[in-house]
Amino acid sequence: MYYEQKNFDGALAEILTVFSDAKDHKEMRILAAHCSYHKKDYSAALRYFREAWALDKKNDQINFDIYNILILQEQYREARRSLRGLIAHKKKNDETVHPEYFMLLGKTELLMGKPDSALESLRLAKKDADAKLKPELIQLEARALIALGEFDSAEIALSWAESLGDSKSSIELLRLQLREVKAARAHELNKVTQELRLGYEALANDKNPEVKKSAELALERLKIKSSNASTP
Repeated sequence: MYYEQKNFDGALAEILTVFSDAKDHKEMRILAAHCSYHKKDYSAALRYFREAWALDKKNDQINFDIYNILILQEQYREARRSLRGLIAHKKKNDETVHPEYFMLLGKTELLMGKPDSALESLRLAKKDADAKLKPELIQLEARALIALGEFDSAEIALSWAESLGDSKSSIELLRLQLREVKAARAHELNKVTQELRLGYEALANDKNPEVKKSAELALERLKIKSSNASTP
């Protein structure tokens, strides 16, 4: 009841009273993790998810949640090391490797500034990805292609993502980033700075927190580049 009302403090307090009577209650730990996540207490969310995983080590969804929080906390090195180890372990034991593991690995590598490795991981994910996974996967692939300067392929990926009905603001953000990188490589950034600034400013008010954060960082990046360009 508390959780449905988005009273995460109340829900968490109620859940914690149950823990002493249900030490092996996986679902309660997962719910506690989600409450902590919504409270932006990511360390606590990670702890509860890991406790739940210890009770069900075959549960891929718990693993996905753990890696997403590690990425959110910018613990990229730990996430990449752990993901690579898990994938290798599953392959060695002839276990199915869910494509989301490769997608999370690609996302981590992209955030670490390793677009070549990211693209390889994302394309492994794409082989068996379902319709639910493909929109995010294709956007991540477009980001890697932009970073690698493969602009035509990035445009194709963005058009594909758009056809799947993916988030308009996310695609708009990537199109602005593509425009920025292309202009920078052609030494024509000053010609499109105002256009880019207006686009990023609009997205800085977006409801999607990832889009909002990326747009804010882009505005800071443009400010620094403009300042450097005006310095004699």
